[in-house]
Amino acid sequence: LVFENVSFTALAGGPRFQTGRELVSSAELTPAPQGEPGGCNGLVVNCRKTVVQITLPSTHNSFSSLQDSFVLPNHYFNIKRQLDHGIRGLLLDIYPHNSTVETPLRLCHGMCVLGALTLREEMQIVADWLAANPREVIMLVNEYYGETFSALEAAMEPLVPYMYVHPDSQNETMRIQRLAVRSPWPTLQEMIDTNKRVVVIDQHDCYTTNNNSFDGCPAWDHNFFQFTAENNYAWQTSEMLNCTISARSSKFEFISEDILNSSDLSAVQNRLIFVNHFLSIPVPFPLTALEVNKDDLMREVLDNCTAEWSGHIPSMIAVDFWSIGNIAHVTHDYNRDHSLPGSTDR
Repeated sequence: LVFENVSFTALAGGPRFQTGRELVSSAELTPAPQGEPGGCNGLVVNCRKTVVQITLPSTHNSFSSLQDSFVLPNHYFNIKRQLDHGIRGLLLDIYPHNSTVETPLRLCHGMCVLGALTLREEMQIVADWLAANPREVIMLVNEYYGETFSALEAAMEPLVPYMYVHPDSQNETMRIQRLAVRSPWPTLQEMIDTNKRVVVIDQHDCYTTNNNSFDGCPAWDHNFFQFTAENNYAWQTSEMLNCTISARSSKFEFISEDILNSSDLSAVQNRLIFVNHFLSIPVPFPLTALEVNKDDLMREVLDNCTAEWSGHIPSMIAVDFWSIGNIAHVTHDYNRDHSLPGSTDR
């Protein structure tokens, strides 16, 4: 109750409600940015871009919300509300139901006793949202802690018809050697035209888990360390936020200097790079979001990372308590301001 009252005072600007859950049901949230007719993820200029040329507003531990009764949640509002208000990247932790049974898989953050959702049910919600929003492209970044990928494939089934499969995803040589993605991504318009509008990245590699075999590995399960890099994420204060590429991204082929000095530019240009923009304190706390989710600070971080990465656009910026601040509007403006060379779309 203390957490609810403190956190919703931060959200609402004052003690307007008796409890946090009253605010969940009646809060007036900032609407998603107004989309342009014929736009892709809201903007016409995005249609000629690929997913490595736009920034998706994203949420850390997207499933963890007060609305869905999580204790110590990362957000006030659930995945459906996030999508409705402009969020386009979801970071998901996926666990077996218990130590012996992998179905139904759950969305939770380690200790599922503090809150958990059924993965398949949430994926059906996302699939229904995609059906109702045919010009939107989204990305899921999974941390899958199960031992078999058949369970994951079954739980993700509602989204499978929408899933894009990159040609490098099932390249055994690239997977064995952890070679970064080389082949180009399709444009958002091409993804929309083919209705393959979901990219799934997984931090737990099916190929390795499956004894270095693709047998039974879903093609849509893109290896995090092959396709992405990220900045660090163990920030304690907003002053610590920076664009330095995480050491865990550097353990395979990719290091910060690659962006500036790579002799194989395709290894950098086609790689997704994520910005973690939340503070790692013992528990998620909305007062820290009041500090780091300021619009001008988020824009400053995006601009700084783009400059430090020699023009490489951050593919995601992930926050806690997304409804504090205007992340969807910040990224909308950022994407609008970064047209492709020679474009007349702006």
